[in-house]
Amino acid sequence: MGDGHVSNVEDVLPLTPLQEGQLFHAEFDEAGPNLYTAYLSAELSGPLDVAVLRSACAQLLARHQSLRACFRQDRANQVVQVVRREVPLLWRQVDLSGCPEDERAERLDRLTAAARADRFDLTKAPLIRFMLVRLAPEDHRFIMTNHHAVLDGWSTSVVLAELAELYERRGDASGLPTPPPCRDYYRWLAKQDRDAAKNAWQDALTGLAGPTLLAPSDPDRWLARPDQFRVELPRELVDRLKGFARGRGLTLNTLFQGALGLALGCVTGQSDVVFGATVTGRPPEVPGIENMVGMFINTVLPETAAEFLRGVDANQKIVVAAG
Repeated sequence: MGDGHVSNVEDVLPLTPLQEGQLFHAEFDEAGPNLYTAYLSAELSGPLDVAVLRSACAQLLARHQSLRACFRQDRANQVVQVVRREVPLLWRQVDLSGCPEDERAERLDRLTAAARADRFDLTKAPLIRFMLVRLAPEDHRFIMTNHHAVLDGWSTSVVLAELAELYERRGDASGLPTPPPCRDYYRWLAKQDRDAAKNAWQDALTGLAGPTLLAPSDPDRWLARPDQFRVELPRELVDRLKGFARGRGLTLNTLFQGALGLALGCVTGQSDVVFGATVTGRPPEVPGIENMVGMFINTVLPETAAEFLRGVDANQKIVVAAG
């Protein structure tokens, strides 16, 4: 430009199908907790160079487009991802090492709860924050929060592995390979036939009377964070399940999806049930997709699960549906 001004916009990208749904819920559920705020807490024991860790976090933002993205409407009133060239590092340090032990734990709990409850403004980048809490000279908690629309689970693993390597390199990213550009994924996505996909889902869902509901719809219900319930299976049972699946050419994931479908049918009393299954959404046709950072997951129908279930009961139609 003539005045020497350089735009802070590096790129403008479309949304993935799941991002569209997440942004809808973020706008629709403004009064309640943001269920798409992802949270990670790590215990760091031993000597820690805080300045190096902070520098490593800044390098993550510089290297990955998705960590510099926000969401805005374009001139056609379509929501797009706007990737900034530069964004501030949202970094906070808290020192609790001087507090009594019981008070320290309580204050740490309050800090982590507040970090999860603090909603992101999706129109402002970055949509990721870092907090370091010092509990003792060699005891820290590293807390990372981000909106799920910019990072999926696979990407979080990539980011954490790279953060560890950047720390080892003392924040020097010069020896690391250049991250694969996200635009390559969106070019692949743009080539997909959405009409054909829509028709395929219409065929798969033909004949279903409605959604599978475990409880009646309640429009006055407040949003609440989901709880987790963990069950540890005995080793002998796990080995038997693996053998059962292997003998039928199935994965354990397919086996559990089948069991879930049958359980839903029993609980609801319906012969046709619908539920979703998350997949990575990383097409092998895109070079470097395994190291790409962003939001690529989706919910789809695993054909192997559907075929397995139809073999269990020919009169029961169980479909794993898109979200």
